Amino acid sequence: MQKNILRNVVVSIMIFVIPFSAFAANFSDVAATHKNAIAIQALKDLGLVTGYPDGTFKPDTQVSRAEALSIIEKAAGIDAGTAVAATLPFTDVSDKEWYFPVIAKAIALKKINGYEDKTFRPNNPVTLPEALALAVSFYNVSLKRLTNNPLYDGLIKSDWYARHAQYAQVNNIIEPDDTTGRFDPAAPLTRGQLAEIIFRMRDVQKTGKPFNVATSWVMEEHPNNYWQLKHPAGWETFKGLQNSVLWKKDPNAASAPMFFTRLWPNMARLSISVMKNTEGLTAAQYFSRVGEMYAKNFPDAKIQFTDANPEGRTALMIAIPKRRVI
Repeated sequence: MQKNILRNVVVSIMIFVIPFSAFAANFSDVAATHKNAIAIQALKDLGLVTGYPDGTFKPDTQVSRAEALSIIEKAAGIDAGTAVAATLPFTDVSDKEWYFPVIAKAIALKKINGYEDKTFRPNNPVTLPEALALAVSFYNVSLKRLTNNPLYDGLIKSDWYARHAQYAQVNNIIEPDDTTGRFDPAAPLTRGQLAEIIFRMRDVQKTGKPFNVATSWVMEEHPNNYWQLKHPAGWETFKGLQNSVLWKKDPNAASAPMFFTRLWPNMARLSISVMKNTEGLTAAQYFSRVGEMYAKNFPDAKIQFTDANPEGRTALMIAIPKRRVI
């Protein structure tokens, strides 16, 4: 199974990126450090999500199926207030409820289906598969060209939502839980998580490319050693004179592991070393020598060498899949 992109990875590559611009003030209960803060603020600025009268958004509160449908419908630019047929196929949706026109509009557009017992269960918590199905439907996403790749841990390849989840996974619309490294498809979705899905879906639709997961990462730099990069929130840092290490602890480990020597299932490490070019080699010559060194030391590791050009700088990416090292 494919694992969380942060798991079991050691990196020794210098990365240069441009800082992501901060948004204006968010809802009063959405701190800048909240995992879904950027997504929530972006949708708020676009008028696609609203909070409560007290100025809060309640990002960690469960969201119902009716609420999820309403938010996704609005985010897709659909006005639920326009006239629709007053008769619905659901026995549990009263025309006196606030969500009646929302559901009626979705039915008229043939965007949703209920359960076999002719119910919609509007007040039930929405799950990840249900939210993905709604988003895919309202954004008219084609799932025909997807490859049959493995899904994240916890998602079942043979279940009804597999194609939706695969699309979301390939395009970085979803990522596994930081703590467990997996998904629980039956777990209720929060308002913040739903905002994140919509935010990323809109970005993918606009750019035609997978969502850049580094959008909400933290900027880190070591001006004396010439590196600058972004990393997920919660990582720790050691900045030495020539060698620096950034690492993500395993939250499930009983005690802090020896991060310099061993990786646990839910942790990652980024190592950066600055070495003097005493021979005056060109970048091509230098990286050629590095490649030869790795090939010699790991003859049977099936090393993958890839020329890279981050921010206009010459680089060489070396991957050793068996050792989970890049």
